[in-house]
Amino acid sequence: MKYVDKIELLDELTDIDRYFSIGYCPEIEEYIMSVVVTWIAWYDRYYIITKDDYMLYKNDKETFYNKYEKEIKKKQDCFTEKFIGAGALRDYDGAPEFQHAYDANGNSWKNYGYHNGILYAHIKWDIGEIFVPPVQAIVGDNGEERFPLRDNCILQKDKNGIDICYRLKKIKTD
Repeated sequence: MKYVDKIELLDELTDIDRYFSIGYCPEIEEYIMSVVVTWIAWYDRYYIITKDDYMLYKNDKETFYNKYEKEIKKKQDCFTEKFIGAGALRDYDGAPEFQHAYDANGNSWKNYGYHNGILYAHIKWDIGEIFVPPVQAIVGDNGEERFPLRDNCILQKDKNGIDICYRLKKIKTD
């Protein structure tokens, strides 16, 4: 587990018409696409891309747009397997309003925990530190959703036994 406080892009290319940027993220040592979500408070969703995808955008934008159509359009099916994290807890795998479950002293979200290619929300509550995965809701051909990041998680409950969120099982941190 590596702690990441901020996502920054080097050699950033910005598409102002489609509200996204791509570039190399030195904090996680990967190329990513950062898509702006225009919600109550604007934030970014992060998707893993390759260096070849970065070059594809430079050389053939239309093909890039087609390849990343779901991610760029920001609809419900944007939570693809390339989705690795976001700048808002609403895109993390919790029950409605889970971010307020233990939030007596302000925002409990401290930073990201980067583990196995995913930016987990690093949350400190009175129950301890937990790492919540982003929602990857993959819709199969039959219309059923599957949530692959839950495979390495357990369901966290509050003191009253009510579901709060999924969280990584115990892992070693740096």
